[in-house]
Amino acid sequence: MRKAAIDIGTNSTRLMIAEVKDGKIGNVLTKKAIITRLGKGVSASGNLGWEGIERTLKVIKQYCIEANQFGVENVVAVATSATREAGNGRDFVNQVERIIGAPVKIISGKQEAKLTFKGAIQGREISKSSLLLVIDIGGGSEEVVIGAGDKIYQQESLDIGCVRLTEMFINNDPPSQEEINNLRNYVFRQLTEKFSNRYSDKIKIAIGVAGTPTTLASISLGLRTYDRQLVEGYELKQGKIKQLLKKLSCLDIKERQKVVGLQPERADVIISGTAILLETIRFFGLSSVLVSEHDILDGLMVNELESIQDIQEAEQNI
Repeated sequence: MRKAAIDIGTNSTRLMIAEVKDGKIGNVLTKKAIITRLGKGVSASGNLGWEGIERTLKVIKQYCIEANQFGVENVVAVATSATREAGNGRDFVNQVERIIGAPVKIISGKQEAKLTFKGAIQGREISKSSLLLVIDIGGGSEEVVIGAGDKIYQQESLDIGCVRLTEMFINNDPPSQEEINNLRNYVFRQLTEKFSNRYSDKIKIAIGVAGTPTTLASISLGLRTYDRQLVEGYELKQGKIKQLLKKLSCLDIKERQKVVGLQPERADVIISGTAILLETIRFFGLSSVLVSEHDILDGLMVNELESIQDIQEAEQNI
């Protein structure tokens, strides 16, 4: 059996197609992300812009064609930060549902964080006694989850995504040091409001998922062609993230677009994303973060499989 998962985010629209056997994810046939910038300007206008909607719908149509080519039996899809905030989010989702022929859930920040954690721990031996920090920097929000094994102790969704903070703080190209400092201070304040320091000395490992950490790993590795196997498990040290933030902040957008390992479409928001990641691991007193290719798409597919299994078990008990 083959299944597909689609994540309709603020900055990118992402697809995962995988084989499923015995209720578990098997071979991943394809996994990709296309920058669609659905949430551009949503914080200011309160609505999704028609250009972002058109870009996103076009990509979803492409994904559905690809799913059919792989013989996918069903597609599960979610929409996150930008869609749940927008006044026309439900209208947009109705259009998506007509394309994929299945319901699309607009999930809450808490649900997004939970799915991200489920995805991040896939394929890893996770200690049940040591605390794990999972960081997912999206376009509109950052999901931060603390857990051990498969148990979650705290999960938060903060409105500090890389698109949102770029629009809030970055007005110059390249940005001024004052803009960078203001952005970093804002991130620190948001983290302080949600988290206490009681976990800081107990967290043993941090895992970073989605576009910002994978892009920073790609830049660090000098990848002219993205390689998931090289990126998976790559350790980004705090000093390296600081170095990359300084380097990228000194370049204008045309220069950033030429940086090896960086998608040109991500060049305008990578500085904010890097600053968010740096401040997050600093806040929790960590020296590094492990980059993971397993993310909300994996969590979404696992969650779907678990739901199916629960239904089957309930039917057997009738």
